[in-house]
Amino acid sequence: MFAGPGTFLDNRNYYSAIALEDTTVCFINTKNFRKCICTNPDFAEKFIEFVNLNAIFTFGRILDLTLKQMPGRVADALIYLSGKIYEGDSFNITLSRQDLADMTSLSKESFIRVLKGFKEEGIINMAGN
Repeated sequence: MFAGPGTFLDNRNYYSAIALEDTTVCFINTKNFRKCICTNPDFAEKFIEFVNLNAIFTFGRILDLTLKQMPGRVADALIYLSGKIYEGDSFNITLSRQDLADMTSLSKESFIRVLKGFKEEGIINMAGN
């Protein structure tokens, strides 16, 4: 579920999201969503839990990007993709190197340099680009 902070404030979209893989999306009218929140306390509680988990995740990402050096950022991104997105140690990344660099707040060249270092040290295995 994806609902921005503006849903209950000013109906403004403060950010957008993109899918990493082919995805089916179900759009729910904001008015209907608000009605579910107001009339269903169990749903409202789960939604608040979801919002809080997203906030914790976002704070963690900010800390990771500001406190870790380049190799830590790249490792963190690969661990995230492995555990949360692809759910396995071996996976095919459909993201471009620029997308991956953007995830880590690094330049594309810096990201590639760290990735190459990981491969040379035997930390990761890569096939192709």
